[in-house]
Order: sequence, then C-alpha cells, then structure tokens
Amino acid sequence: MNKIKFLIASAFAILLFASCSKKYIEISIKPISTEIDWEIKNYLQIQDRSYKIQKEEGKTMGGGYNYTILIGIENISSEIQEFENYRSMTLTIFDKQGVPLSGIREFELDYGSDSKLEDLLQKKVANDFITFKGYAEKGSPINKNGFDTTQIGGFKIVFKANIKQQSNSSTQYNNQSSSTYSSDDEKVVTKKSGNTNWDKVLTDYEAYTDKYIKLLKKANAGDASAMTEYMEMLTKAQEFQESLADADDDLTPAQLQKFTKIQMKLANAAAGL
Repeated sequence: MNKIKFLIASAFAILLFASCSKKYIEISIKPISTEIDWEIKNYLQIQDRSYKIQKEEGKTMGGGYNYTILIGIENISSEIQEFENYRSMTLTIFDKQGVPLSGIREFELDYGSDSKLEDLLQKKVANDFITFKGYAEKGSPINKNGFDTTQIGGFKIVFKANIKQQSNSSTQYNNQSSSTYSSDDEKVVTKKSGNTNWDKVLTDYEAYTDKYIKLLKKANAGDASAMTEYMEMLTKAQEFQESLADADDDLTPAQLQKFTKIQMKLANAAAGL
C-alpha cells in the first residue's frame, strides 16, 4: 500500500473509531502567535483559527485523563526541508499572564503526526492537522472542574530540532520531484502530466466523505438508524479501498490540494462533534 492509500485508510479508521467512542469538547482555544518557535518558523506556521480541546473518555492507568487537540499547520516556505527528531514538537497552554497553565502537562506530538510533519516539510502536502496529546493528573482542578476559560490566554508550539544537513538522496529527491516551488516566484510548478485515475478516486473520496459526515451528525444526534447506515458504510469503505488498487499516488499539485482539502473537511467534522 502506498503512502496516499495509507493516509486515506488511516483517516477513515480513526473517524470510524471516533463515531463509536465519543469524546466531549471542553473549550475552544486560539494560538497566541501563528509562529512556531525555533528554526522551523521559517518553514511551517499555525493556521490562525480556533481549536477545540477534547477530554478523552476513560481514565488512564494513573487515574488522570488525556486531552487531545488537533492543530492546523501549513507550509510557508518555497524550500523542501528536513529536520531531526520530529517528536520534539510540543504545545503549551498559557494563562492570561503568560504563564504555563497549571494542572495539565505540556502537550506532546501524538503517534503518527511526526510523519505528517515530514510530509509538510517535504511539500507533499500544503497543510494538514497535527495531533497533540496532554495529560492532567488524578485530582487536578482541570479534571474535576474543567478548564477555567476566564484564565486561558492561548497556546504556543515549540519545535526544538535542528535542520538535517542535506544528503545526496534528499538533493536527488529535490531535483527529481515533480511538484516543486519556484525559487523566483514561489508558485507551484504544474506537473507536465497527471494521473486521470486519481481524478476519479478523489471524486469518489469526496462523495464518500460527505456521506460519512452526515452519518456522524446523525449518530451524534442520537439517531438509532445511524448504526444500520454505519454497517453499510463499512461495506462502501471496502469498495472504496479496492478502487484505490489501480490508482497511482503520483498526484499533481491541484490533486494534492483537493486531497488535503477533503481530509481537512473530514477532520473538522469529527472535531466538531
């Protein structure tokens, strides 16, 4: 299975799981700055919008609770770049005095989001949602009473990692990449040839996504018929995955943009429930 197929399969697997294991929204929060601290600020930035912190159901083995937040990240550079230790990216919530909020630990990059960062820096996608997970210990005021929204100032993201020295392989990738940015005008260079199979796959993908979002909303509203539709969607999901067998993951810039847009729509729908 190629990378694009894996991303699509993973996205649906996560959302199907989310429909059966509800989370509830605690608060909305905005970034104090769209800039990500340290050297990566020249390559990636936070999308300026509100984000929802979710408290996961079920206590951890330590008796506390995990909190999750999905943050939109976009590439702002004309260069392809590679960093060391993607797991070093962290998110901190601050109070209105600019002090880290007490009662909850620094949010760490969730499993799988490191590969998303790598794809962003390699310009395989223009933007994506990165998941951070925090932990509030047993007995903390946040776990007992929730977040005090009157004290929330916002959040910052830090990425304490160095740029990797470009290797021969990465140079070769940069030269041979069929989707690059011009160093002169910072505009996407359109591929000379596209894959017509992917046009149909993306159309089917978007139609499936729209139907699945409707199902999520029905299930969230307590509609019992949603479970019957859920089983039908599983069958459709299998058919959709089979349709990917003949598709190539060599997308044009326009196809990549459409693919990312569909993923964001799906993630926003899940986060809004």
